[in-house]
Amino acid sequence: ISSTSTGVGVKSYATAAGERAVNEHLKRVGLSGSARADGKGGYQIDYQLDTRQPSVEIIIPSKNNGAQLKASVQSVLKITRYLNYSVTIIDNGSDEAQTLVFLERIARDKQVKVISDNRPFNYSQLNNGAVAESEADYVLLLNDDTKVTTPYWLSDMVALAARDDSGAVGA
Repeated sequence: ISSTSTGVGVKSYATAAGERAVNEHLKRVGLSGSARADGKGGYQIDYQLDTRQPSVEIIIPSKNNGAQLKASVQSVLKITRYLNYSVTIIDNGSDEAQTLVFLERIARDKQVKVISDNRPFNYSQLNNGAVAESEADYVLLLNDDTKVTTPYWLSDMVALAARDDSGAVGA
């Protein structure tokens, strides 16, 4: 006897029925999107954005964390498929040569802005200061040790944030 407890591929009709059920639910409650099996027994909902892409400012506070910051920012710039975003790095008084070289180089990228805030470290204050200056439709707060791994991560988050019943969206 085959059981889905041994693997999600054992009874593909169950996966297809699950997709149909989630898609019917989305239609019933008036959400634009579609469900697809994630291959692990769950379903990924791809919410649809309207044709307008709201602007997003990705804010990343950092101090002397050059290698991780570089990996984080490069992953955002190389992998993200959402187009209407910018990155603001808040440099909190870095003095390590490797970090300073990276900040100087990355500030030349038209999608990236580096600002200095040398007050004593307070994660909330650093973010709140940058958010207060933002003119973007949405802000996304990102740690400097985070790496993007999927191309549509920002599209998915904006689609969720744009829903009338959303106040905040997180990973």
